[in-house]
Amino acid sequence: MKIFLDTIRSLSILSLCVLFFLNSPIKIKNGHIYKKEIEKRSGLNLFDYSSLATPLPYYPNDKVTDNNYYGISNALKEYMHYKGDLDAYIEHGVFLGSVIPKNERLWNISRIITFSENRKKFLLQGGIGLPIIKIGPYIHYAKDFLNEEELKHTKAKIGKTLLVFPSHSIKNVTADYDIQEFITFINSKRNDFDTVLVSLYWLDALNEEIVSLYRNSNCVIVTAGNRFDVCFLSRLKSLIKLADMTISNAVGTHIGYCIYLNRPHYIFSQSVNYIANSTMEEKRIKNVRNQNQEIETEMEETQEIENAFSEYRLEIKDSQREVVEKYWGISEIKSTELLLKEFCNEKG
Repeated sequence: MKIFLDTIRSLSILSLCVLFFLNSPIKIKNGHIYKKEIEKRSGLNLFDYSSLATPLPYYPNDKVTDNNYYGISNALKEYMHYKGDLDAYIEHGVFLGSVIPKNERLWNISRIITFSENRKKFLLQGGIGLPIIKIGPYIHYAKDFLNEEELKHTKAKIGKTLLVFPSHSIKNVTADYDIQEFITFINSKRNDFDTVLVSLYWLDALNEEIVSLYRNSNCVIVTAGNRFDVCFLSRLKSLIKLADMTISNAVGTHIGYCIYLNRPHYIFSQSVNYIANSTMEEKRIKNVRNQNQEIETEMEETQEIENAFSEYRLEIKDSQREVVEKYWGISEIKSTELLLKEFCNEKG
């Protein structure tokens, strides 16, 4: 059954006709409930993590499945006042080294969207022949979930704030790390802050064991929402803006977003293992990186970022900004007019 579904999925990626006939009934079936739920969640309190983490039905706003994650395509379309499909593959986070997801090569699209010149270099070396548009950190293009008055009011209530990004699970894969060890470190810094916010990925925000461990340590749980929530990036933007300091226990896209928004970041060095819930899923994970060069380049770049953020400090160093420029491409941020021109240019 799994092989059959994978075959259908591959065919749908390669064929726009197959994709249209697969997506059309999904839109009809899920459209009303999806839009109603998005409208409801856009009015929820930023701290209502349990409601925000609740699963959403899949609704393909953009034909490329990955583009519908984290509200990225929605943010770009609103920023450009753009109607219709983006006809692009958006790398939905910071991709390190020469690893190129299989789907990125298969989609029948006109362009690739990514963060930086460094990433573009690896895409070209990996044989990607499509135009590659560098646009810097995607969070720039997202609207603020909290307006200026709401942000000021919320900040006054929570005071000086530490925002924590624990390693997170993904579908069919559990992030395994010593939570108590991480909490012990968080507590060692608690006296410097009035509030500790722990931003959990939606899957982990639904895990009562994880939630209880952090809540029992007087942490406030928050989440940017379900991965299909178009307000995800907007919530994340406001959460980061509420913080005075941010920490995590692994390299992730959030680091560049924090530095872009001028919030210092520290990586607490900790062993994190990702455990698949089936043999098939374990095999799939291993096949993502199927060459030694891919593994080596990813490890090298991960280490460079870890080294840059290995010192706990309440100010951002120039060397940290340089690393973020390399991987997140802050200088690549485009104006509305220039970004729209890039998307409307058939040659990219």
